[in-house]
Amino acid sequence: MKDEYDFSNAQCGKFYKPDLRLIPPVRLDPQVLDFLVNAVVLVAVQWV
Repeated sequence: MKDEYDFSNAQCGKFYKPDLRLIPPVRLDPQVLDFLVNAVVLVAVQWV
């Protein structure tokens, strides 16, 4: 590793996509996935 890294030309949010729906690497029916996402929203837990 380098002692220092230069982030002066970095772009904030370059890969951020607010409307992106991530599909977990688990085989789930779309209805089950929707249920789980809605359950998380109901208990006010934020996925990061």
